[in-house]
Amino acid sequence: MRYRSGDIVRVVDEQCACGRLTPRIRLLGRADSMFIVRGVNVFPQAIEALLDEVVPRHGPFAVLLDQSPPNPPIPLIVELDEPSEEVTERIRGAVRTRLQFACSPRLVPAGALGDSTEQKSRRVFRTYLGEQPPLTG
Repeated sequence: MRYRSGDIVRVVDEQCACGRLTPRIRLLGRADSMFIVRGVNVFPQAIEALLDEVVPRHGPFAVLLDQSPPNPPIPLIVELDEPSEEVTERIRGAVRTRLQFACSPRLVPAGALGDSTEQKSRRVFRTYLGEQPPLTG
């Protein structure tokens, strides 16, 4: 189901743990932020959930799409207080295993992607259209 607002949702018709029998709606993501890598729909929310598990103290992140359709490895910039090669490998492995595509993580120091409180967080940048993340320093 797709709303005119661009939200992509799924109707869940299974019984709720609370006993409610009516259908429910689960938000999957936004149509404008989703991208497809070799037939797999990828939402920034899925990447964020994965990063929350792999590196709980991460900052903002950005996905760079160099062409349409994007070919792996997909560049992924992640803000982190203490970047290390071990964390880079954990992110690379987790994305390949759980999200089914190859990425090339680039860890940057905290604050490098700008102030995320200024406006709505944007996660996907289509560089082939001239969009660039607000990298500082």
